[in-house]
Amino acid sequence: MKNEKIRVQKVMEIRYAVPADAKAIVSLTEAGFRKELLNATVYGCNGVTGFLERQISIPLEIADTVYIIAESDDVVVGFVEFRIYSDSVFLNYIGTSPQARHKGLATKLLGQALLMVRTSHHKIMSLDVFRDNIVAKSWYEKLGFTAEYNAGWYKLAQEEIDDSNNLHGRVSGYSQSNLCYDEFGFSQFNITTAKGSYSVGMLGQEWFRVTQSELLFDAAALFCLNSIDFNRSILGLFKETEQAKLPSGAVCFCHSIRMNIQLDMFEKNIFIKKGLL
Repeated sequence: MKNEKIRVQKVMEIRYAVPADAKAIVSLTEAGFRKELLNATVYGCNGVTGFLERQISIPLEIADTVYIIAESDDVVVGFVEFRIYSDSVFLNYIGTSPQARHKGLATKLLGQALLMVRTSHHKIMSLDVFRDNIVAKSWYEKLGFTAEYNAGWYKLAQEEIDDSNNLHGRVSGYSQSNLCYDEFGFSQFNITTAKGSYSVGMLGQEWFRVTQSELLFDAAALFCLNSIDFNRSILGLFKETEQAKLPSGAVCFCHSIRMNIQLDMFEKNIFIKKGLL
């Protein structure tokens, strides 16, 4: 009697994440980023697993962020993180294990995950992809995504600000921010000055994260950052059209591309052309 090889069919399940999946989600994300870039996101912070456990525990019907995973033989091999808005969804992250890549998993996972979260009010899906990630960028283009704008990730060292003129910047939400930071390694607070109001993130030990370039020219706001932690650098995420207006010390260390697609077109491309339904 000849020996016969028996192939065991792996069972793939795509489902909503549960808190116990948080560790696997973090591991998949860490595997997909260079350390320099990972540390410029919440996934580079030491308490992110605990944060995800709590985030995933929020009831789906009221959560603004939803996690969906692909599981094969009780092993998490992929995940999607969506941010849910009133008329759109934002693909914040998608990750698959190295062993599961180039087998169509990402396409299937993204398509099925979208069916799970989309409502009739959602018209557009958006995402950011790093410009030097040629493989991911090409994949999104094949799915029908088009570029909206380019953005730069800028690093700026703080300069000492003289407050002899009583600049009168004020920080709010900092006590609560510290509690969050102690627990998760990242947080957010607000600065208000005569020139404006700014939202500032703290990421790990290295960064103040800002998305409003006006802060860089507001001495009162900069003095507040000096006072909180002068040793942190400023991580600025700005459209490339703003580059000419940035301080000379701003150094761009990576670029990202905002891409969009109409959801009706996406579903046509992925389900009809790819034959997933």
